[in-house]
Amino acid sequence: MNIEIRNSEATERYMKLNEASRKRKVKHRVAAYCRVSTDRGAQACSFESQRRYFEEYISSRNDWLLSKIFADEGLSGTSTDKRSEFKCMVAAALR
Repeated sequence: MNIEIRNSEATERYMKLNEASRKRKVKHRVAAYCRVSTDRGAQACSFESQRRYFEEYISSRNDWLLSKIFADEGLSGTSTDKRSEFKCMVAAALR
């Protein structure tokens, strides 16, 4: 029950901030993260597809400005230890 209340409150705050931003025509800086576990064949195509998807989706939003696409190629998703771009993205978001 408490989780639902917190989620509801967070959603309400987000919606209010989002509406205020639209009224002021503020552009939110956003980033994207792409990752594939291997650099072979179909996975390499998937990587480029992910990049293209994020570029197109973010550019379609009038209230978003693409800051950077972070990408790790050929790395496992089971751990963040070797995913340097993922770590950079998180660090940038926390600044």
